[in-house]
Amino acid sequence: MTSIVEPYYTAIGFQETQADPHLIKYSRIDAMNWACRLGVNDCVQNALSTYATLMSQPDNLAQIVSPNEKSTILRTAIENGGQAEYDFAFNQYKTKGDTSFLVAMCASKQASVLSGLLEMLLDPTSGILRSDVNLVFNNVANNPIGNEIALDFLINRWDDIQNALGSSFFGTWYRYVCTRQNTQAGLDKLIQLRDAHPVILGNSNSVKQGLETVESNIKWVSLNQGEIGTWLAGHQPAKNSEAIRQ
Repeated sequence: MTSIVEPYYTAIGFQETQADPHLIKYSRIDAMNWACRLGVNDCVQNALSTYATLMSQPDNLAQIVSPNEKSTILRTAIENGGQAEYDFAFNQYKTKGDTSFLVAMCASKQASVLSGLLEMLLDPTSGILRSDVNLVFNNVANNPIGNEIALDFLINRWDDIQNALGSSFFGTWYRYVCTRQNTQAGLDKLIQLRDAHPVILGNSNSVKQGLETVESNIKWVSLNQGEIGTWLAGHQPAKNSEAIRQ
């Protein structure tokens, strides 16, 4: 995938300018998102550099980070940074109420960090607002590393979740963890969870939709995984990447 994305990103570039046509600005959002996710060095280093500038000038967010690039820059800094980048994001969320930083925190590649975020949802003094607990769980569950962590949290901390937050989140959270599940083992685990809590989950439309999503994911992988893998392995990127800007 990197060999496909990198020429596209290189042609468009990282830095947004006022002179950029709207099409280039929109294309850059897509190119940066993929390039930084795939670890293209120029994208990652530019994102880290921009984030470092923001850390030194936290009141100048609008001048330092383009709104079009904000989510990618914040996410990439958390994915590739350390404790300082994470702590800065949490402080920005707490002091300015900017949930973009909270969402970025959920992009961490460290299982311990993701587990810690979920535990914070149960602590009213953690700094995470009750109104944002759904946002955190959703984004941790949507993280490839965090999905199984979120499912295990839902299974193993059921009573603690209910005591801290009530039962209103369970159906929605169940659907969130279903989104990335694509194996029979995962489906079986989710069915067991549903059956263990029939009063809350048994007749929930969110649960039904979630299980249907997993079943569809399993079928999709079975039908397409081999073909897509073969295509990616044999695909060569276009040589004339400059044509993208024309």
